[in-house]
Amino acid sequence: MELTLNPPKELLLLIGPEGGFSPLEEAWLDAQKIVKSGLLPTVLRIEAAGPSAATVCQHWYYQLKSD
Repeated sequence: MELTLNPPKELLLLIGPEGGFSPLEEAWLDAQKIVKSGLLPTVLRIEAAGPSAATVCQHWYYQLKSD
């Protein structure tokens, strides 16, 4: 999923461990039909991941609110 001007109806934020999600966790996400997206191709430190995720949430919130 890309960051677009067409916001989803729901947004679930998952901030995983430094090594990424385990194969079991990935399989569970797939089974739940959760569309995964990342902010960057690199791994963010928790100090950056939290504020970055909050920024994305604010973006979607204001997009949903304006519709």
